[in-house]
Amino acid sequence: MKELNIPIGGEGNGGVILNEVHLGRDSLVATAMVLNLLSEEDKSINDIIGEIPSYIFIKDKVAIDDSIDFDSLATLFDCDEINTDDGIKFSWPEKWIHIRKSNTEPIIRIFAEAKTENEVNDLIQTLKDYLK
Repeated sequence: MKELNIPIGGEGNGGVILNEVHLGRDSLVATAMVLNLLSEEDKSINDIIGEIPSYIFIKDKVAIDDSIDFDSLATLFDCDEINTDDGIKFSWPEKWIHIRKSNTEPIIRIFAEAKTENEVNDLIQTLKDYLK
């Protein structure tokens, strides 16, 4: 964030990083941002949340074994975009799956999001079937 002058960031655990405050995750910053939004909008928090599209997000993992050719995963899905900055992320307009080797455990971490639970589970199952 500092190097690229990115104003806001965060992590999957809900931690928010606001560059203008400091470069650390901070729950009070997140709280202040929500309260600021509520002070600027003439809506309840439920109304604001109701305007946000709903997606299903699932985290999963599989054990790494020596037979897995991680680089071959790039051909697994026919998608609109592939990003290989950190593992492999396959994206479509309303779903995505991100696959990356763990830096701390002998596993492949799987993160997937889609409009329905079936879509998310299909993405994850396709990967797991490929790895068998």
